[in-house]
Amino acid sequence: MPLYQVTLQQGRTDTFQIEAKTFTDCKLFLEKVTTAKIRFIKEIEYTNTKDLLSSDVNHDLEFKAYCKTKRFTNIVVVRFPKKGLTLEQIKKSLIRNILVGGEKIEEILNVMIKVKKWDIRSNIN
Repeated sequence: MPLYQVTLQQGRTDTFQIEAKTFTDCKLFLEKVTTAKIRFIKEIEYTNTKDLLSSDVNHDLEFKAYCKTKRFTNIVVVRFPKKGLTLEQIKKSLIRNILVGGEKIEEILNVMIKVKKWDIRSNIN
């Protein structure tokens, strides 16, 4: 049975998972039982609830890539990147695997890296 991630908002925002036969069943149920505004309902295609987080995760590490397509520019945020990855590896993976506004990324314009504070890396092409 499909699993859905739901975000509701009423003063505060709450996100949770719910299992339903169809998207329509999920939406109808929420409309019937809650006064909160439904912000998002997303079908979960993959989840891994068996593995616990490793204690060697670097919680201070994060980066933001400014990605350009033919018509859009958007920021893609990657939190907790794997140790040992280079900027070039991350850049290639973004261009190969991620879309912005439904379009393939053509260029990474800029990258900001946060270790404990932000470091701007321009022109990494």
